[in-house]
Amino acid sequence: MSDKDNKEPRAPTYIELYNLVNSLRDEIVTLRQSSAAPNSSVSNTSVTNTDKPAASIDYRLLPDVSDSVSEFIGHETSTVADDWVTSVEGMASVNAWPERYCLQYMRSKMTGAARNWFISEQFNDWNIALQRFRSTFVTESRLTDKWHDLDNRIQNKDEPTVDYFYSKLALCKALSLPFSEVRDHLLEGLRSQEQSDWVASRTHSNVSELLADFRDWERRRDRRRLHFPSVPQQASARTNVRPAVPHAPATTTKVSDSKASTIESPAPVTNPKLSRPPGTVIQCYNCRGQGHISRDCPKPQRPKKCTNCASSEHRRAHCPLPSSRVNLAMRVDELAFTTSRNPFSKPVLINDRQFTGLIDTGCSSVLVRESAARTGGLVIQSRSTPLYTVGDVQLPRVNTVGEASADVTVDGVVASDHFILVVADCEIPVDVLIGRT
Repeated sequence: MSDKDNKEPRAPTYIELYNLVNSLRDEIVTLRQSSAAPNSSVSNTSVTNTDKPAASIDYRLLPDVSDSVSEFIGHETSTVADDWVTSVEGMASVNAWPERYCLQYMRSKMTGAARNWFISEQFNDWNIALQRFRSTFVTESRLTDKWHDLDNRIQNKDEPTVDYFYSKLALCKALSLPFSEVRDHLLEGLRSQEQSDWVASRTHSNVSELLADFRDWERRRDRRRLHFPSVPQQASARTNVRPAVPHAPATTTKVSDSKASTIESPAPVTNPKLSRPPGTVIQCYNCRGQGHISRDCPKPQRPKKCTNCASSEHRRAHCPLPSSRVNLAMRVDELAFTTSRNPFSKPVLINDRQFTGLIDTGCSSVLVRESAARTGGLVIQSRSTPLYTVGDVQLPRVNTVGEASADVTVDGVVASDHFILVVADCEIPVDVLIGRT
């Protein structure tokens, strides 16, 4: 081997690196000047110009648009078809695709009848393809069809409110409805009655405010569900109360305790339609088959028969034979009608004659009906005395007929020769009104 091959590599010095950087900078400046003036010849370069142009290669960076546009089958409505072709056209415009890219992308997003249509047309021009698509799949909807679609559009079960909102909003805009009618149609199609009532109570001036209240109600509902989770209610067995039949069978319930005892109680009658035990076989009363009821029986209905004589010519209501039904004994519990005792109602003795009395702590005297006073043998002295009620001291409520004195006894307490005011019978509700005196 020569000495040149055995020489170890040497790192450049700082001066060498500095000179190399300067030379590279000069070359960059020269290249920039040559690109600015392509017709001028640049010295100190080894660029060879030829008359034959170099072949250009078209390199494009395509984004992943596989899921940007859904597949089109050809069975969709005109509204869906117009939205689909608009999406495809917008995707091609944003990415600045050549026509062959646009046609290939449209074909890749078609299946079924739509793909067969595209293949049969053999498109070579993008604009013609768009025009033919709209003339074939996008037709002008009639006004009746638009109203029909608007009326039938309601929020599906578990459908997000935002999806329903914008879907029905598009139908309203297709009919050029004012905001007041748009608001009514959106509220009518909501599945939740509570949400519809709450949003209807609010005031809105545009669609954005309406949608904001839709979302605000859902936010409140979700927060409440965190604090008050809904528990599914378990269906409880319900009983059907029937009239008591004479000699109804009794069930014996044995209670195992320190001493065995038997308790007899009427057997509860359950309604089989409300609570059906597992494993019960459903039987049809028309064909006596199993697995369905008479309402859904595929066989012809049997003629109705009289439940008294089994004749198919008449019903029980028109049966000439005497009824064979056992009379049912209806059990009726006797209700004890009791009147609640008024603690202020007392029997009152006036001169040893009993009258109905009422204690009135707001009254300052003892008032007696005129008829009761004459029955008790009181000596009535005619005198008109005005009596006033609470809150009115200007106009008297009633004037007395006269005055008297008698022995008044209440609960064994006797007030001898007590002063009494006599009033007309229509002025007080009882015979005697006992005041504070």
